[in-house]
Amino acid sequence: MKQDRAVYKKPIKDLPKDLLPREKALKYGLSSLSDEELLAISLGSGTKGINVIGLSQKILNGKSFKELKNISLEDLKKNQRNRYDKSSASLIYH
Repeated sequence: MKQDRAVYKKPIKDLPKDLLPREKALKYGLSSLSDEELLAISLGSGTKGINVIGLSQKILNGKSFKELKNISLEDLKKNQRNRYDKSSASLIYH
């Protein structure tokens, strides 16, 4: 799911419905989702300045959803600007 970077800074509620992972899953099924969209649904929300779709892309950083288990805690810290938040915590503890 390659989108314009501006899309990732907009609040999710301001995006067109066809870009929202949950709505896309409900309409077309989970198999229609990209790896970033699957992770976005798992995370639930983004952080200040970046919505959940952009955060998902940053976390995966070109890796597949299946490779998520191989992403190190150090990589997660880098993606969170050297601080923990609920998104990285949910990945660590689930």
